[in-house]
Amino acid sequence: GKMTITDENENGKLIATGGNYGAGIGGGDSDNGSNITITGGEIKATGGQYGAGIGGGYWGRGRNITVSGAAQVTAVAGKSDEDNFSGFGATIGDGYNGGDTRDDDGNLISYGSGKEVQADISGLTTTGYIRHMIYNEDGSVKQEWWEYGHLQPDPDTTENPNAPAEGSNGVSL
Repeated sequence: GKMTITDENENGKLIATGGNYGAGIGGGDSDNGSNITITGGEIKATGGQYGAGIGGGYWGRGRNITVSGAAQVTAVAGKSDEDNFSGFGATIGDGYNGGDTRDDDGNLISYGSGKEVQADISGLTTTGYIRHMIYNEDGSVKQEWWEYGHLQPDPDTTENPNAPAEGSNGVSL
């Protein structure tokens, strides 16, 4: 399907938490989450057990995800079950798909996780960002990274705000 989250006033907040095996925003159990567009607001999307924060649920894929405008998004990967830690969903992308790595004797080397996909952030402004969070089972942070927006050209002009000033050698200190 297609999902669009828009915040025209840029002051709204949305907290989305996936249920059993579902993504916070996107697909449910064994379901894909595609064509998701977030254009503003403060969003926190946490995957349910094995689900992606934004994208696919357990065994589901997440594709064609766009974050733009002044959106401030925190995407939290869904954990595995508490009794049998076996992997987690992506922050943005696929739910867990059982992709554990094992040695020749069948011993577990590392847990699989949902495949991360790159959201289209080309329209994200300087106040917008995506914060990616993956937690360990004990609640400590396993991994965290940020993506930030960029200065966008003024649509009413053809000027490039990133171009050096006239007469400048283009070097910025």
